[in-house]
Amino acid sequence: MGDDQGTSLHGRTALITGGSSGVGRGIALAMADKGAAVAVAGRTLQRCEQAVAEIEGRGAKGIAIQCDVNDAEDIARTVDSATTRLGRLDVLVHSAQSFNYGPIRKLAPEDFEESWRTGPMAAVHLMKAAFPALRESAGLIVNVASGAGISAPPAMAAYAMAKEAMRALTRVAAVEWGRYGIRALVLCPFTQTDGLSTFEDEMGLSRTTDLLPDVPLGRIGDPETDVGRVVAFLASDDANYLTGSTLMADGGYTYLR
Repeated sequence: MGDDQGTSLHGRTALITGGSSGVGRGIALAMADKGAAVAVAGRTLQRCEQAVAEIEGRGAKGIAIQCDVNDAEDIARTVDSATTRLGRLDVLVHSAQSFNYGPIRKLAPEDFEESWRTGPMAAVHLMKAAFPALRESAGLIVNVASGAGISAPPAMAAYAMAKEAMRALTRVAAVEWGRYGIRALVLCPFTQTDGLSTFEDEMGLSRTTDLLPDVPLGRIGDPETDVGRVVAFLASDDANYLTGSTLMADGGYTYLR
């Protein structure tokens, strides 16, 4: 089998939460480039439709689904809609996540609860709803976590807590569901997103002096070319023996800090 065949995603489908912006959008576009049909799920339908227009502009099929990952019933509806409209489900990517930051003493219980609901609990609901379709396709789950859960930067307790729970959940899913041919992986990206820019502004950080010196590769990653293409590879036949692992698509940032 040639290289192009081994990494092709033609005939496969994906559902991506948070797929209208940031890392989720980058993953959606990269998978579309490899031929996958993509369901883009997000809170704002118009932004999802804009991402779908980009996907279709690349010659792939895309559908937009409005979804609130705080709501288990909405998640179930989203998974059912994606599976029905695309005809199957091969890849589930959970990229949506609230971003609450501040010192532990100043974070409200609601901040922790929101991070928990939109992160690991949303992943639980998504995985359970998608299980029948993923079992049928021997599919892939990719849960997006963060190096913040590993390096433990200040003011990131709610976010880091949720992301580390995501990693544990994914490892257990890999063990429990491997018998069905389902793979489960964690991706920890470090990329240019609106959230990163907001965090820099709120914390008074300078990208040049505070962030880039800690990135061995010397740049902030691109959501599509540096992260999305990793997920496209993970969804391909060439990666079908990978499961349970955490992949750090962060230019070396996490382990240098």
